[in-house]
Amino acid sequence: MSTILIVDNDAYLRDWLREILLEARYDVAVASNGRVALQQLRARPANLVITEMLLPEMDGVETIVAIRHGFPETRIIAITGGGILAPHGYLQLARALGVDRAMAKPFTQSEILDCIHELLVKT
Repeated sequence: MSTILIVDNDAYLRDWLREILLEARYDVAVASNGRVALQQLRARPANLVITEMLLPEMDGVETIVAIRHGFPETRIIAITGGGILAPHGYLQLARALGVDRAMAKPFTQSEILDCIHELLVKT
């Protein structure tokens, strides 16, 4: 069973993704920021991380760089609804950092599940 770590400070989105992924029979962990995510990855590595780009304490850029450095085999999906920049700007930065996929919010259940399935089948 593949393990997926969801990193987002939006509790509603975390819970929504968690329920979708549990129904799809994934092992799921959640974190509200990058620091907590890295602690969880050290304790229990994940096959895939879904991370928001705009996070408190340790943002998505720092989180992605740390995951790529410490867990190079872990797949990463960057997500964002944007902030000061439009979502496209943050997602372009995420792609430059080497994420496997970048998705603008909102996305549908089928879009995220298709993306996850595609990435995890490759591993």
